Amino acid sequence: MDKIDREFLKTLRERARHNRKNSTQAETLLWSAVRRNQIDDYHFYRQYVIYPFIVDFCCPKAQLIVEVDGSSHLGKEEYDEGRNETLKEAGFRVIHYSNQDVMNNLQGVVDHIRDVLRGDE
Repeated sequence: MDKIDREFLKTLRERARHNRKNSTQAETLLWSAVRRNQIDDYHFYRQYVIYPFIVDFCCPKAQLIVEVDGSSHLGKEEYDEGRNETLKEAGFRVIHYSNQDVMNNLQGVVDHIRDVLRGDE
């Protein structure tokens, strides 16, 4: 990695740390349900750096990324699609839930994540 890449990686890590300390309500709620291997002993990380991105939740063992999308994603659909494609090319599966999904149907979201991890989805 050249100097520019290292500096960018450092910036990403700092931003991820900031994001963890300033999570949205929906992210905090979902984190409470997936942390500490609560879903079939799969370990998730939050605000995880997968260069050059930061993803909301990642289970590296299962190559699964979970994104919780709020209003900040409005108007950024094309960027999000490109980002998803790059992550898929790197071997990850990306699933998205809206803030409303998480806030209003946490158990349904967790059940869906479990199905994906088990290969039932």
